[in-house]
Amino acid sequence: MSPERYIWHETVQTQHTRRSFRSEIAPDVLATVTGWLGSDLMALPGGYRCIVMCRSEYCLQAEVWTPHDIRLCVIGVAGRARCAVHLWARLHGNAATKPAEPWCKVWLDPGGAIADPEAYKWLGDFERCLAWAFIESAKNEREI
Repeated sequence: MSPERYIWHETVQTQHTRRSFRSEIAPDVLATVTGWLGSDLMALPGGYRCIVMCRSEYCLQAEVWTPHDIRLCVIGVAGRARCAVHLWARLHGNAATKPAEPWCKVWLDPGGAIADPEAYKWLGDFERCLAWAFIESAKNEREI
């Protein structure tokens, strides 16, 4: 039996890191977030929104905003090394500490943390769901 797949998940400011296993994401949640990735503007529950700022075949950069137009975070997802180095640097990452792909790196906006600290209770889960949805959808597109 092969080891379970995971995405390395890191938060810039806290340096909190963890392995996010695919099994942690319920199939229906993954399907919902994958559907949202069909657009660059995702309406999230509670009036929040996620905006895809740029994407390529293997990398994605998105921002999550409050209902009051305050940015909460910037999320970077890298599935392959091809675009990962530049994305890691844009998210204030040290090149010497960049993990192997796939990874999800998050930069928390200080203004968002002050304006809406309650959002950070669910935001980490959304980051992981977004990362897995993007990685899985990119994999499926390559296999077609």
